[in-house]
Amino acid sequence: MKSLKLLITNIVVLICLFSAIQLFAEDDWTNQEPVDPPDARRDHAMCSISEGKVLLFGGYTSGTFYGDTWLYEVNENTWTLQNPTTSPSPRQLSAIAYAGDDKVMLYSGEDSDYTEYTDTWIYDLSDNNWMEITTDTTPLPLSMHEMAYIGENKVLLFGGQYTNEETWIFNSIDNTWSQISTNPHPSGRWYHGMSYIGDNKVLLFGGNAGGTDVNDTWLFALNDYSWTEMNPDNSPSIRALPGISYLGGDKVVLFGGTAWPSNFNDTWIYDLSENNWIQDENTINPEARMRHKFCESGFSGTSYPVLFGGLISDEVNDTWTFGGGDYLETDDEVIHTSSRIHLGQNYPNPFRFQTIISYDIAHQNKKHAEILIYNSKGQKVNRFSINDSQSSIEWSGLDWNNRPLSSGVYLYKLKVGNEVLTRKMMLIR
Repeated sequence: MKSLKLLITNIVVLICLFSAIQLFAEDDWTNQEPVDPPDARRDHAMCSISEGKVLLFGGYTSGTFYGDTWLYEVNENTWTLQNPTTSPSPRQLSAIAYAGDDKVMLYSGEDSDYTEYTDTWIYDLSDNNWMEITTDTTPLPLSMHEMAYIGENKVLLFGGQYTNEETWIFNSIDNTWSQISTNPHPSGRWYHGMSYIGDNKVLLFGGNAGGTDVNDTWLFALNDYSWTEMNPDNSPSIRALPGISYLGGDKVVLFGGTAWPSNFNDTWIYDLSENNWIQDENTINPEARMRHKFCESGFSGTSYPVLFGGLISDEVNDTWTFGGGDYLETDDEVIHTSSRIHLGQNYPNPFRFQTIISYDIAHQNKKHAEILIYNSKGQKVNRFSINDSQSSIEWSGLDWNNRPLSSGVYLYKLKVGNEVLTRKMMLIR
């Protein structure tokens, strides 16, 4: 009788575990762990500059104001310090946005004396240089404002400290600023999130309006220069400092933010065609944070959004991408694809004591290869170097220090140089 009960219990456990695998089979967040990323920072500016490429400028950490320019290439998983000959001065809380033709524009920000600027700059990737633009009129001196590409080589600016409610458009073809008067419009605010959402439209969410965090959703349309409050049935909770990125089609993705004293690590998708926010569940997420940047790496609808840095308890410099699961799907759960390497599904899976992870790598690449194992928090728990004679490794569910790990879903990654393949497995204790 006891044996029958034990058998039934084990069957139920296995059914639940297999169901969990299906439930969590579509993770989208990947901690990329690039070599030599920018220093840890918060309140930097970041945006797409070309398909598969993201530009980062400035920021702040521990009394240091940055004025450096970095380029992240998604397919290579590399950060490169650009070192342009001319740059804006070091600052935090500025805003940058794609302006068309592999160019990015920057407006304002706050210097080490906590003074805001009224300068406009254009960065051109083709000649790796910033150029200051002189214009007849500009927005107010600002920080904590947001900007987003809106199509037709134009950039939308809204808000900023402390209750700015002005709407401006920058045209990078003739390098002019134009103020847009429209009613209704969002209330004056700062620390909100804004993103392109397709079809010459921009979505705005949340922020701090007059000292109160909010969670309203607004849409700006370039065709008639209008703001519309969307009033979706479901929304993320009230917050300031969310990260928002274009996801392709008429969708955006939101991550994190803060409603003091709590930071968030939830992920939400807004679908304009349905006018609704849906929470996206993942077994692996970046840690809860604020003052990070999260942006698209292109506008084709196939490039992964990129998250960098922010403030957890201290400033951090981790790099995450979103996609490959429920959104921006790829074959075989591959983040960086290659015909030269292959990563098999572990066997057995789920497993209790040992599992075998097999792979196929060209002989000349093995000296640069490794298997990395992560828990559901995105923390690396073990690593295996690969030698010339191996085609598989055995893992016994132990961490770096040979301590047994708890039951759950784990990711294993085959990393060969800058190429990474990823799969999931489940450990049963």
